[in-house]
Amino acid sequence: MIEVDGHQWPLLLVRFEGQVTDAEFQHYLDSVSRHLDRGEPHVTLLIAAPNVPMTRSLHVRLQTQWIRQEHARMQRYSRGIGFVMPTVVTHGVVRAILTVAPLPSTTAVFRSEPAALAWARQLLAP
Repeated sequence: MIEVDGHQWPLLLVRFEGQVTDAEFQHYLDSVSRHLDRGEPHVTLLIAAPNVPMTRSLHVRLQTQWIRQEHARMQRYSRGIGFVMPTVVTHGVVRAILTVAPLPSTTAVFRSEPAALAWARQLLAP
C-alpha cells in the first residue's frame, strides 16, 4: 500500500507499507505529479515501513522514468526530498534509483521519521 498525504502541505508525506501492486504504484506517481501541478515550493518525505519488501524491477523503471519526466518541475518546486529507510535493502534501492536518475533537489536519507520531519521543517522555514 502507498499513501500520499498532502494534508500538511507544503509537506508531502508518502508512506510505503507492505506489498505494492502495479496500480498502486502508478497511482502514487500520478498523485505526486498532481501535487507538482500546484506549482508551489514543498518538501516530500518518502517513508518506508520496516515490512516493505524488495522493490519490483518494474517499479524501479517506472520511478526512474517518472523522475526524468518530472525533473524540471521538481527542480523548480521541490525544496527537498527525504527518504526514511529503516532497512539496508531499502537504502540500496534508493541509491540504485538515484544513480540512474538523480534528483534535482536536496536529498537526505534517514533511519527515523522524527529526524526526517525536523529536516523537512527546517527546509520549509521562512
